Amino acid sequence: MARTSPLTALAVSFFARLVGRDSTNAHHIYSTKESIVSEAYFTRRLRETGNQVEFHFFKPEVLAHYREHPDYDVCSSHLYGNGSMIQNIFWGRTKQNVPCLAVLLAHLSGLSPADQTQWKCFELADSELAKVDARYRSQIIDGDWPSRIDSFEAIFLFAREINSLFSGEGESMFRNCPNSNVSPDFLMPLAHNAERSLVRFAQDLDTFLQPNPKLLVSRIATEDRKGEAEIARSKGQTRNLLRLYFEDRGVMTAAISEGLESFKRLSTLRQQSAHTLVAAEGGKDYREVQSTLAFDVQAALKAMLEGAVLAENAPEDGYRSFVLRLEVE
Repeated sequence: MARTSPLTALAVSFFARLVGRDSTNAHHIYSTKESIVSEAYFTRRLRETGNQVEFHFFKPEVLAHYREHPDYDVCSSHLYGNGSMIQNIFWGRTKQNVPCLAVLLAHLSGLSPADQTQWKCFELADSELAKVDARYRSQIIDGDWPSRIDSFEAIFLFAREINSLFSGEGESMFRNCPNSNVSPDFLMPLAHNAERSLVRFAQDLDTFLQPNPKLLVSRIATEDRKGEAEIARSKGQTRNLLRLYFEDRGVMTAAISEGLESFKRLSTLRQQSAHTLVAAEGGKDYREVQSTLAFDVQAALKAMLEGAVLAENAPEDGYRSFVLRLEVE
């Protein structure tokens, strides 16, 4: 009999404990469950090839099903729920250089039979021609830390590092940015090449990057600017508050000024209607629009991080220096 993978054994054991603790009953359940799982596509593939590090590539749309499902915990890096588990989801590129998902065969075999069928429906027809992003391959095979990240990862890392500058005071610049290693699930390429998906992304990102007005006002020392800041705060002018903070601290740069314009474009985009799912108009590539927007926003956050380090006279930090040296693509 084929050897059951550790992930499958764990899932079966958990299933058996839920149904009953009787050893005979549990053995029967285990055998039945093992038989069902062994017939699932990716489990069969793993048994046939024995290649646990074989990559399979999928359309990003496969995650849309799980994001709206209450029984799953899913983001751009993992999937858990309903007896399924993918420990690591990576990003790759199709032959046409379009973003796609990349998952190891060993992890795909950890999906339930129903979820294996779901993922198989979204596997690329020319999966063998797709490639894993180089930064992931070196990390997986050689154990190296990546030297390059994509714009979505950069947005999360830069925002989190800005927050760390104020953590000693129990405050955060971006209160909607989690202080964890798990990036929000919206920070990923669009699941659908549609205007509504782009607008939803802009809404989520704009909310994520809403600065803490109370914190900004408290950091402004000049009386004239403090008065301006109070007025801006009362009117909800968060970009103006950011501008006043950097100007007051004497660290305003052209890059930060351009970054504030990127925030403005983001805010404008989020105001567009997102009530109906609109197909790509005239071949318009909304994923490319999103990619450009994400790159501009991460550049804005990087400039703000560099400025805030100077503004707060922050001590040298090895991890922060590492983050700032990362190349963004």
